Amino acid sequence: MVFCTLLAFLSVIAVSSASMVVHESRTAPPPGFVKQGAAPAAQVLTLRIALTSNNVAGLQQKLASVSTPGSSEFRQWLSRDEVKAFVAPSAATVAAFNAWATANDLKPTVISPNGDWVSMTLPVSKADSLFAAKFEMFTHPNITSSLVRTLSVSLPSSLVGHVDVIHPSTDFAVDPNVRLRTSRRHSIHQTNRVTWVACLQALYNIPTTPATQVNNTLLVTGYVDEWANTADLSSFFKQFRPDIASNTTFTTTLLNNGTNPQGPSDAGGEAQLDIEYSMGLATGVPTTFLSVGTGDGTIPEFAQALLDTTTFLDGVDNPPSVITTSYGTTEFSFGASMAVKVCNGYAGLIGQIPESHSNSLSGPWIHGKGWNGIHAVALGARGISVLTPSGDGGVRGNHDDLTVCNVTDFIPVVPALCPFATAVGSTQGFAPEKAINFTGGGFSNFFPAKSFQRAAIAGFLKTIPSNFAGTFNKSGRGYPDVAIQGWNFEIVAGGETGLVGGTRQGPSTNPDGTLGFLNPFLYSRASSAFIDITIGHNSGFECPASSVALSSRGISVISASGDGGVRGNHDDDSICNNNTFMPVFPAACPYLTSVGSTIGIPETAVNFTGGGFSNLFPTPDYQTSEVASFIGGIPTGFNGTFNTTGRGYPDVSLQGWNFEILADGEVLDESGTSASAPSFAAIIALINDRLPVLGFLNPFIYASQSAFTDITVGHNSGSVCPASSVAFDAAPGWDPLSGVGTPNFPALLAAALA
Repeated sequence: MVFCTLLAFLSVIAVSSASMVVHESRTAPPPGFVKQGAAPAAQVLTLRIALTSNNVAGLQQKLASVSTPGSSEFRQWLSRDEVKAFVAPSAATVAAFNAWATANDLKPTVISPNGDWVSMTLPVSKADSLFAAKFEMFTHPNITSSLVRTLSVSLPSSLVGHVDVIHPSTDFAVDPNVRLRTSRRHSIHQTNRVTWVACLQALYNIPTTPATQVNNTLLVTGYVDEWANTADLSSFFKQFRPDIASNTTFTTTLLNNGTNPQGPSDAGGEAQLDIEYSMGLATGVPTTFLSVGTGDGTIPEFAQALLDTTTFLDGVDNPPSVITTSYGTTEFSFGASMAVKVCNGYAGLIGQIPESHSNSLSGPWIHGKGWNGIHAVALGARGISVLTPSGDGGVRGNHDDLTVCNVTDFIPVVPALCPFATAVGSTQGFAPEKAINFTGGGFSNFFPAKSFQRAAIAGFLKTIPSNFAGTFNKSGRGYPDVAIQGWNFEIVAGGETGLVGGTRQGPSTNPDGTLGFLNPFLYSRASSAFIDITIGHNSGFECPASSVALSSRGISVISASGDGGVRGNHDDDSICNNNTFMPVFPAACPYLTSVGSTIGIPETAVNFTGGGFSNLFPTPDYQTSEVASFIGGIPTGFNGTFNTTGRGYPDVSLQGWNFEILADGEVLDESGTSASAPSFAAIIALINDRLPVLGFLNPFIYASQSAFTDITVGHNSGSVCPASSVAFDAAPGWDPLSGVGTPNFPALLAAALA
């Protein structure tokens, strides 16, 4: 695409204030951000503009067809060029944007392989004028520089329907709370139980035999200066997988000025956890660490990092089979259009969010107009399985303070809420496994529940007490999809052994193909391969216990569901009495597989496991019955706490408590849903080694629930909030703490081969 100078008469299209239409707005910035006044008029902004894709509906239909068991096109993933035919903007969109840019003396540059993203620089004063905006300076205690944002952005009527995203504008997804781990390191002598690779192999019947297919690959993402250390990985293998050669390592890809320094003090606990448990479980699967930088070296823009990742994969002819990410933040940190664009980068499309739904949000929530579901890169349609941890904040997200424990609005986590990723929650304990309290889970306020999940959600909703009314979106995408152990994983970091936990351990390969988008498979054919987790309460860790595009290419994208319980990623107790649950992004994106956390044997859902219902994404088809079933059992007191029509998350769960890792040469313990997520990714990578790739997991997951162990005990109030705080409880069948449960490898493999 070339943005050339058009005929002179087009200059009459210069925008007047009378022709402006509000594209997106919010009533206030997210909590913690403080307005400091107008941005300097002469300050230069670099704006990225997402143009509307030409055939969203077509790609949505194709993804559903190639990822749903029983379809005649099942697992016939798309090529990069086939995806581009759906994603590229139409000639009319290009012409309309060119005309507007020329009339306003702008010189945009195409920055994405599909031609749907452009970049341009202009002073704040001109941006204010062109978009009827008021760009201002905002500060936050967790970032060192001021942030330039606006609370409202408009489009000229000539661009309505042609532009999806203006970034930066109303999104505030920068550094705060993007790590989904609990950030607790203690000596292994301070805990009564730790989680090793061998424990997970025994609990989930994961084989130790090496993978054999060199084209079956696993990608581990690294954001916000989290770096993976090769020396620590070598020490980890020596201590915990002596059968693997200690010189086994990963390849590194650097993106947008990313780095991966190897000094002893540079090892990140998050990165070490992800690399060590992904490679420690996915024996012999070739693994790449993708380190994404900040470009200009200033503020680590999390939303931009997610876009950079999907845009990069958009141009790759041979993408990885499985992607795992252990980072996320609450939905309200994103602009609605940005969240949809990021999610569709995994999935290909979302479908239009009804204006009546987006406008029902209040307070800091985003209101958007004029944007249809779009996508950056159809990972799932290309046969890529995307797994994401469900978060470590229980129903309230990953916040670490007690103030959130009384917040009654549950907070979904991004990207776990994306329906085109498989969200992985955390469990703990053995005989039985329980959902751990911090495991992220709930229902998206952005994405609706998909068909493969609706029956599971419906079953869960029937069990919810009446006092849950209003705390979450009953029609939203529910997450996690599955769960796995997520407590006290031993890692090596900086040369020392320690324990970590969280859903990020949960998600983390292929002769002739891959599983691709997992969820339709998981919720149908593979359902008997999972152990149902029925104990747990995801109040959150800090509360005392009282993508169409990538998916369409056959990539499985997996994300942690968050560690803040139903109230998002908060770390203080001020939100514990909040009456609205806070979904987490990208965990609630319907094109990701969101992973929650469990603890113990028998496994229960851990209290911090992120989960709930998106306020942006409606319930996807693959989980419609599951979400409806769950909501049908919720007490009436939950009215108003969540979006009953949102995407429910997580999709699955795994152990997420006290994982021992090595970082900076020390043995540390880590807990959280981002312990669970890479572990589940490793399982998917091993299954991919034995058949065509799974790709987009969620339809498969919800069709294969017998392959999971149902988790029926747990309460995700969050770890900083009392167990008495309003939150979801684990229940038979799918629930927003543990998803459909924790995987049983032989049963899941059998379902995939069926």
